[in-house]
Amino acid sequence: MRLIILITLVNLAGCSQPVKEHPILYPVNGTATLKGKLLETGIVNITPEIDIPNIILNGQILKDGSFKIICNLEGVKAEGAPTGKYRATILAGYTGNNPILYPITKVLEVKTSANIWKLDASVAQKQ
Repeated sequence: MRLIILITLVNLAGCSQPVKEHPILYPVNGTATLKGKLLETGIVNITPEIDIPNIILNGQILKDGSFKIICNLEGVKAEGAPTGKYRATILAGYTGNNPILYPITKVLEVKTSANIWKLDASVAQKQ
């Protein structure tokens, strides 16, 4: 009987998965423009230069051109991004079923201080 209880306890311990916690996040917001004109819709997607598993970082562009980055870690969302260097892409609409993407050539950095970015798209990347 003790052996059955011990095996059951070992199996239960092995089944529990730790809850994923967000890394330390710092606010990232700013404005997105296309050739100097504020965008009224779209998505800013940022990709870290170093791999951060299971993380999605993006922000909805609002009518006034502003955005704030949201971190999505396996379905758990929080505002901000971890420190580090990033590449950004603006999704500014679609041509048929193809997204219109504007890669931002400048490397961006999230710091522990204020992160206010002004992103200006100019050349679309064909998909």
